[in-house]
Amino acid sequence: MMQTYLTRKNFVISLIAIGVLIGIFIAFDNLVFRLKSTDPSLDRVATSSIEITYYFSQPVKSVGSVIFNGNDITSDAVVDDKTIKVQFGKVLSKNSTYTITLQDIESKWFNNKINSLKSNFTAKYVDFNKLSDSEKKAQIDASNSGQVDDKFINENVFPILKEHWQISATVIPSDRVTVLEVEFLDEIPDYDRGGVSQQLPNDLADKYRLEVLEEIKKRGGNPDDYKIIYKTNTYLYEKYSQSKGHTD
Repeated sequence: MMQTYLTRKNFVISLIAIGVLIGIFIAFDNLVFRLKSTDPSLDRVATSSIEITYYFSQPVKSVGSVIFNGNDITSDAVVDDKTIKVQFGKVLSKNSTYTITLQDIESKWFNNKINSLKSNFTAKYVDFNKLSDSEKKAQIDASNSGQVDDKFINENVFPILKEHWQISATVIPSDRVTVLEVEFLDEIPDYDRGGVSQQLPNDLADKYRLEVLEEIKKRGGNPDDYKIIYKTNTYLYEKYSQSKGHTD
């Protein structure tokens, strides 16, 4: 009987000790002002991503500045409770590396402060269906806010993939501009130099470009409404580099 009592007593003491340790850990986790995570995670930033959200351990009071690849974009940083949301304001290029630096991040608690927080990531292609729920919602919301009545953007799933090319779409909310990135799948990327080692003949590139424009029209879009970037083909990129309209 005494043995059973001691066993129960030790069990209760163990539970109390575990509870105390958990409480200490939670308190310590909240007392230290630090970055807990990002969405998307830095190893999962897609070329279609339009923003990144930083999650902190304490409510954020303010951020002094946000530097994205050398450009101060504080106006596009939104502080909300324990998060700082940074909009990229540009289309990310596949396999390109970017740097975001948040400076003078102030907590609402205990005058805590992070002087500088630097993040690096390499953008990669991620299928829309494999994005996180929050990223899907952000991109859909951005599409709706930028092109409310645009059938091409709202009723198609991107990227649009054909045998020789694909179309990706990104809406930049701050500029209300839709950017369509066209990649020719027959062109071979040069990952060591960040370019393309083998490009299509110009006449074939022109042929595929016309196919792209016809596909946009067939799916309910007007090519003149978008900024179209032929990102893998130097010839088309230089020839059709207007902000909008590529049907000349």
